[in-house]
Amino acid sequence: SETVDNVGTGIITGINNAAVVNPINLMSIVLLSTPKQAMDEGALAKQLDFYLDFLRKVPYTELVVVPDVSGADVIAYCERMEVLTRQKHPLGDVIRLTDDKALLMSYYRNNIIHLFALVSLVACLVQNNRRIKRQTLTKQISQLYVFFKSELFIHWQDEDIPAVVERSLALLVEHGYLIANEKEVWAPDSRSTEFMHLSILANTTKQSLERFFIAVEILVKAGSGKLQRAQLENACTMLAQRMSLLHEFSGPEFSDKALFRNFIQ
Repeated sequence: SETVDNVGTGIITGINNAAVVNPINLMSIVLLSTPKQAMDEGALAKQLDFYLDFLRKVPYTELVVVPDVSGADVIAYCERMEVLTRQKHPLGDVIRLTDDKALLMSYYRNNIIHLFALVSLVACLVQNNRRIKRQTLTKQISQLYVFFKSELFIHWQDEDIPAVVERSLALLVEHGYLIANEKEVWAPDSRSTEFMHLSILANTTKQSLERFFIAVEILVKAGSGKLQRAQLENACTMLAQRMSLLHEFSGPEFSDKALFRNFIQ
């Protein structure tokens, strides 16, 4: 069984190394990270431009296919494919996913989510702390990486993480989504458009972090030695299902027992 697991992990990691980025999965990863799966058209184009710039300047592997398009091109393509609706407004058109497509789009998002996992984690940790030392940021990401690597089949080794974090930070600073000096990193003003863009990027990994927290919180509240593994998995799944019903949109994988089982393992 161990050999089968290793071969399976190798195959899926290899598939992820050769991911094909297209307008549909790019649109999915952005709009599914917004509370109502909707954005102002100009802001959406800018967010997509950042994702495309990241893929080109911080490449995941040489095999990843990145389309030669702009954010505006992505919006136009998705409109032609009828996965978007446009709501006219005097202050700027609002672009949203059609209601019947939102759940389906989570499949396309998951095909490329691994490409943005670390840069999203950088955004999430800085947004949450507002100001953080570079050394602390890298250390926390390195500690969390083992779980993301296992869940998303990411190819980087532990020793690669500091360099990837630094390259991601540099691009975030270049776009104005973060501010940094030699020792610290901090988020822009919470009222700024840059903070809004940072928040959307952070939401890409937020659901995974929430799942991790659910498992740890249930275990802490129950106390050491009180729960069997199956009981912990069931408790995590039920709480995640309830959170999905009560709060903002989340895909079916949010309450997937297999993901909780993998995290606990």
